[in-house]
Amino acid sequence: MPKLQLLRQVVLSVLLVQLLSAFSIAKKETHPDFIPLKELVKAPLPEAIAISPNGRYLAGQRYEEFGETYRQTIFCYDLQEGKAWSLGNGKYDNWISSIYFLTDEHLLVRFRFSDSWVKIHISGSDTKTILPDPRNVKHPLFFLRNAWIISTYIPEAPGSIIVDLDDFSKYTGEKNNKFLKEANMPRGLYKVDTNSLEWELLVENKGQTLYYELDENDTPKLAYQLPGIEYDKFGDRDNIDWLNEFCVPKVQLLNEKSETRELDIPITYKERNGTESFASPEINTQNNTLRFLSDNYDTTIALKEMDLSTGEISTVTKREDIAIDSVVYDAWVNKIVGVNYHDGIFEQDYLDPQLQKIYKSLKKLLPGWSVQLFDWDLSRKRILVKIWKGDSHGVFFLYDKEKGTLEEIYTEAPWADKFSDKLSKVEPISYQSRDGLTIHGYLTKPSNPKLSAPYPTIFFIHGGPWARDYFVYDPFVQFFANRGYAVVQINFRGSSGYTKAFLEAGNGQWGKKMQDDITDGVHWAINQGIADKDRIGIAGASYGGYATLMGLCTTPDLYAVGIPMMSVSDISRQIDHYESYEWDEAAKFWKDYVVPENGTAENLKEVSPVYLAKNVQAPILLYHGRRDKRVDANHTSRFVKALKRHKIKFQSLYSKDEGHGFRDPENLEDLLKQIEKFLAKNMPSDLM
Repeated sequence: MPKLQLLRQVVLSVLLVQLLSAFSIAKKETHPDFIPLKELVKAPLPEAIAISPNGRYLAGQRYEEFGETYRQTIFCYDLQEGKAWSLGNGKYDNWISSIYFLTDEHLLVRFRFSDSWVKIHISGSDTKTILPDPRNVKHPLFFLRNAWIISTYIPEAPGSIIVDLDDFSKYTGEKNNKFLKEANMPRGLYKVDTNSLEWELLVENKGQTLYYELDENDTPKLAYQLPGIEYDKFGDRDNIDWLNEFCVPKVQLLNEKSETRELDIPITYKERNGTESFASPEINTQNNTLRFLSDNYDTTIALKEMDLSTGEISTVTKREDIAIDSVVYDAWVNKIVGVNYHDGIFEQDYLDPQLQKIYKSLKKLLPGWSVQLFDWDLSRKRILVKIWKGDSHGVFFLYDKEKGTLEEIYTEAPWADKFSDKLSKVEPISYQSRDGLTIHGYLTKPSNPKLSAPYPTIFFIHGGPWARDYFVYDPFVQFFANRGYAVVQINFRGSSGYTKAFLEAGNGQWGKKMQDDITDGVHWAINQGIADKDRIGIAGASYGGYATLMGLCTTPDLYAVGIPMMSVSDISRQIDHYESYEWDEAAKFWKDYVVPENGTAENLKEVSPVYLAKNVQAPILLYHGRRDKRVDANHTSRFVKALKRHKIKFQSLYSKDEGHGFRDPENLEDLLKQIEKFLAKNMPSDLM
């Protein structure tokens, strides 16, 4: 009997330990400081908000809480009377992609998924379908299905819009092309009357123009062309001639007699390396000038101006070390009024003294926020202002110049208010690389007061690599920080947004100096007392996934875990992949920018992780989408096989319905659940 009693005690003790362990796990999964993953990955509201020409009305899209979900609605706000109302609730799965004012009281609303266009009076009456769902091929404006909206406010023709009609097989499909041929509809610019549904051809595209630009009077005055392009075959594998190195774009000026004049502007067609030789043009017939973004004349992307009488080119505005990201465009008058930068946080620089004064005063009022003058009325007395930070989605305000007031209108993510105190602040950082380059990036420390430095740290590497990280809300970054990790994002050499020299410093440096910049960032974070040297992880997608693999393979002692997603593991195989699809421009691009000078297949093996997998020491979680056409999932499969050969610990995940990214928030949520479990097991934070 005593032995039986002892056995019972042992069994009870084991069961008690198991119960306590299960309770502990459950407690971790429902940690009171953890933001639910479903909330973290929820997509923000699209930026569909506008102000009427006379400044009296606001119209936009917002979510209204309805039980446990949110219902979409179009809201209107009479600023003169101080009244707000809804134009009716729509369906959550048919978001509004854009809202325009056609007149002071009529809206043009475009829906994202059905791609239908609806004209509606702000009162909610006089609703008219301009473009129905794609099944109605007999509709008189069916040809607008894939048209680009160029202008929506034409004072001399209220209610009319100007659109650029494309008939690319790649985009519109056989049904639309068949309709266009039957209707004898040529490509080109059209003016469409949304009242009568009648249309007028303004200029016919003979087959070389990619896009047109209008002057201040809504008259087509400029054509950006790619000679040799065949639009009826665009996107076909056998039509690659226009993408070869002999394809030189050109800019043509148009006049009323259909004559053209080619401008002497050197242009290169490079779509993926972060450079601009000609972009965002503005044609001004009053001053006889052309403004455009270019880095052909400067060390970085600058706003240039050509005198069309003399051909002389001058600089309007630029910065020596930061590229202009985009222009600020006044759609009422088709004019560039400022430029946008990302110098740590988002900044604007206005050419118009009045707007610059308003912008500077708002920046002073809202320190630490990115501030954008988003839209304004014709008189610029009422201005929509958008602000955001790395720990906040966008919030919209209305600035009334005459009253001197700033009134909050709505937020892109109303559901985030309930956990905003658990989000973590994002800060710009910089450090020196081993060869003297200044490397910029962002640091996010966990906001939880229970934690202190040094923190377990995730180095989250951006894709591209001809891209960069920005001062914006990122669900991955906030997920890591909320779970107790510091996050470092690095704009290593080869990233865009800085100088041409910085961008080109990455040429042929995959896995070499580009990787050194990341390694140097790790040592910087350790030396600054931010990162716990024994708990450092590396993660990223696309190029970020490649850099994750290279970090694990070339500096294995540095990282405790790795999470590569959608990663290139063999550079030669990636080039072959592009060539097999006859994506010759992509293959040529990779050879020019990725392969070292005089490089060979053997050189590429030195910087291809699949041949270095034996060096991996840290636990690794790999992810890939089965529908990824940019980086084939076999890159991950082959790396997994290499890990198996060398008996290295790993976990691999594949999503059957995702490509090179995340389209379904539920898939992203599921991945974050797996990452959370992986980190809790292999590199737990102090909250796990």
